Amino acid sequence: MTELIKKYGRIAVLFLILASLMLEIMPFAVELHFGVPPEESELGYHAATYPYFALTPYGYAVFCPLIIFILTCACVLLAVISLFTDSRAVITAEAVICAVCVALAAIWALYALYSFTVAAAVITTLHAIAAVALFIARGNSKITTVAVISALAAAAAFVLSYLLCSAYFAIKLSADANTYFIENIKHMWPLKSAISLAVAAVVGVIPYGIAKTLSKNKKD
Repeated sequence: MTELIKKYGRIAVLFLILASLMLEIMPFAVELHFGVPPEESELGYHAATYPYFALTPYGYAVFCPLIIFILTCACVLLAVISLFTDSRAVITAEAVICAVCVALAAIWALYALYSFTVAAAVITTLHAIAAVALFIARGNSKITTVAVISALAAAAAFVLSYLLCSAYFAIKLSADANTYFIENIKHMWPLKSAISLAVAAVVGVIPYGIAKTLSKNKKD
């Protein structure tokens, strides 16, 4: 049962990191402001949005998004490796990388807050949850069970509902990155809620079903 909990926890962390990666590739994760004549815009600037891996923000001295994206990709690879090994070093590396991503996001927000979007805040939160779960897992605490299973349900529901509805029921809105992100979440909320509920129910039942099956097999 302990091995089942550990395995399930690693899958949960993988989902968290994948959720952050999915958001990082969205085209509104980073926002840049370009100056324009007052007659063209009352704000005095034109806003353009980019994914984390875009080189344009990096070229305008917003370095952190690209570095975070690269670290997240590395973390996904480590999370996959951790599914097939009990190496404490791999878990430690995952935890450190997630913590570094959070630190980089904090630095980014301090020196270029105008480019730090709501999507970036959600990505940072996912990295923070993954880091905490991994550091707990290093100590083999059973608190991990509650933390990572809850995080898995939330992350899976978010990724599935957000990406599904964004891809097939996209809103038509010309706005800044934060407004677009918020409106996209609000859009088609009944369908997203239904998907979230279904995912949470499945995720909640799986470990108990597996445990019951294993217990039954032992008795037989």
